[in-house]
Amino acid sequence: SLGDADVQPLLAQLLRLTARGGICVKLACVPGRTKLFLPGAERRNPVGLELGDDITADVDLDSVVFVDNDIKQLAGFFMALLQRHIGSVIPAVLDASLDEFSRYVLTERMADEHVFAELCHASSAVPRDFINVFRQATILQQAAGTDTMTVANVRSAARTVYESKRSNLASTRPEELSLLDRIYRKVVLGQNSYFFLL
Repeated sequence: SLGDADVQPLLAQLLRLTARGGICVKLACVPGRTKLFLPGAERRNPVGLELGDDITADVDLDSVVFVDNDIKQLAGFFMALLQRHIGSVIPAVLDASLDEFSRYVLTERMADEHVFAELCHASSAVPRDFINVFRQATILQQAAGTDTMTVANVRSAARTVYESKRSNLASTRPEELSLLDRIYRKVVLGQNSYFFLL
């Protein structure tokens, strides 16, 4: 609840007082998205804390986001996620309000508002898949030499992301690949829908 200016001195004091004397400092981080060691570090002591009753990850990029089946809330969540994602590379994006950023994305970077809805559907409400489909759609848009992303870019990107997941499963878990293929043929191709839950 404290701002960065207040947190940093407190964290520095905490580390100064606890790091000496062999006490282990544990940090709760977003799983799979945090680097705690520099490459080539000599000491690799365990760092972390198991998820349990006393700690939970407030963001799980691989879990379905449930927002009471309200597409407006889901779209708002993904727009905020997109702003943070782009803001990690272009810090000025973080200074814009969510409304300003949304207006820019929907009117300047996408052919129409249906493109963003298609992105939300293509991700099946999974944050990591949303980012991966968006990244791939951006690559396809740039390769086509256009200024705005289209629904066709998103659909091609979704297929590429699916094929990537499929190839990863092929060598390690053939039974899961067979199940995924059956679901894909029945739900995605048969029903013209991206969305299904396991």
